Amino acid sequence: MIQKRRRVCIQLCNCLVKEYHRVKRCFRCQRIGHLQFRCKETPRCSRCSEEHVNECSNEPKCINCEDRNACLAENLETSHVPNSGKCASYITALSLIKEGNDPWIIPAHLTNRPEIASIHTE
Repeated sequence: MIQKRRRVCIQLCNCLVKEYHRVKRCFRCQRIGHLQFRCKETPRCSRCSEEHVNECSNEPKCINCEDRNACLAENLETSHVPNSGKCASYITALSLIKEGNDPWIIPAHLTNRPEIASIHTE
């Protein structure tokens, strides 16, 4: 009912309500689907996704789209930073959340990295 009206009254104050969906992102390994405090992966650069965390001038590369290309034989563009709002992996996760689905459950048979399945299903 709140979604239809877009406003809700709280203590005589008429407040605007906006839909908000959050995609979990890890600032340790740069992957979508979990948060840093649960991450057991190697720390990675937020620009090039390599295994370093210092200043970087390498070309941008998205580890999330690379994982999807490797695991699901997709052909996604990877020349963007992992935290880009234009990332195909991020957009897919966001649309799944909006539909009410859980994008973090990745069956082990769909990935060549079994540790991903365990991270995303915790």
